Amino acid sequence: MVGRGLRRVVGGISVFAMAAGFAAAVGAGPAAAASGSVSWSDGNTDFKRTISDTTLSVGQEVEVSTRFERDWVLEIITRVDDYRPSCLEFVSSNKSGASDKGTYTRVTGSWNVWPNISPTSQTFTFKYRVTEDCARDTELKTGMAYDGSLGSGSYKTKGPHFTVAKNNTTTSLAAVSGPVVTGVPVTLSATVTGGAQGDPVDFYDGGTKVGSGQLNSSGVATYEWTPSEAGTRSLQAKFSSTAKAKSSQSSTQDVQVNDPDVVTSLEVQAPGAAITGEPVDLTAQVSPADAAGTVQFSVNGAPVGAPVEVAGGAAVLSHAFAAAGDASVSAEFTGAPGFTNASGAPVTVAVSDPDVVTSLEVSAPGAAITGEPVDLTAQVSPADAAGTVQFSVNGAPVGAPVEVAGGAAVLSHAFAAAG
Repeated sequence: MVGRGLRRVVGGISVFAMAAGFAAAVGAGPAAAASGSVSWSDGNTDFKRTISDTTLSVGQEVEVSTRFERDWVLEIITRVDDYRPSCLEFVSSNKSGASDKGTYTRVTGSWNVWPNISPTSQTFTFKYRVTEDCARDTELKTGMAYDGSLGSGSYKTKGPHFTVAKNNTTTSLAAVSGPVVTGVPVTLSATVTGGAQGDPVDFYDGGTKVGSGQLNSSGVATYEWTPSEAGTRSLQAKFSSTAKAKSSQSSTQDVQVNDPDVVTSLEVQAPGAAITGEPVDLTAQVSPADAAGTVQFSVNGAPVGAPVEVAGGAAVLSHAFAAAGDASVSAEFTGAPGFTNASGAPVTVAVSDPDVVTSLEVSAPGAAITGEPVDLTAQVSPADAAGTVQFSVNGAPVGAPVEVAGGAAVLSHAFAAAG
């Protein structure tokens, strides 16, 4: 049956309404639990249902109780069903053997309620936990039904009712790693507490929305942002209110966006040959001509000299090679802000030692007879000098070149004419 009489119903409900109004007037504050109750009578049975808090939040535990009292003769309560939305998860009851049915919790037994001897009342208490499935800012109904020795009653939406507040949220924007360059994507990442997977997060550059991402299972949303303009950009992440969560936004984050560096190239130039100890110019031609930065030259992989400032598209180092052999000359350009670094293909310089200075002294007999051979001698210093000597008579070469040996070259020559 839905009810067994209406006696004291109006009075009971009006008392509850006054109590709720008083609580609102004095303002318990958002952190204080505001309990609610509703009382009514049906026949000779008086009922009072109480909920420990009427404004709940996800994860909170709440108690709902029903008290039975009698005005006349004994009644034995054999079953009580406590009705609530399915989004309330059953935790416990003060009666043993409670059975959770999804939208109500049932206890069965035998509980006496006397009008004038103990026990004069029976109270059935059920504890629930609020889950994410509850609708927010919407009145959610509770009630009860029971069986007793004198009949039954059904009050499935009698109350008291409650609401579940939207989740409080916080939004934070992760630090944007630099450098940030126009035309190059950078990941914006926001973390939201109190949101749900799939909820959108909007990303802003100043007052302009640049894009959105969705929260993943960890509460993180990302967006690949490609800045189009250099300068200081003010970034922010905003989470809009949803059916279950309140809005929030991150603090702003200033990010410096730069234009991309100018791409440079380098060409190494050096003479094809060099003499040890004699300075030659090593040159690096840098493009474009207005590139700013320095060039470090290296020989056979080892740096030589200090870095040279680029001027007019070139850097020049005067360098004397210390040892003979093929030397590999390379260069590395380190760009000033706004220019890329560059390196060029190495070039090879054939380095040789300088020639040994020699001297020569010619000796010959003071007189000779035509047709009779005499020795023409060339003494070459130093004695270990290697080479050949070409003898001449009256400016005309005579004989073949003679190999120097032991510092001397000797040619046997017969003069053809007197004089």
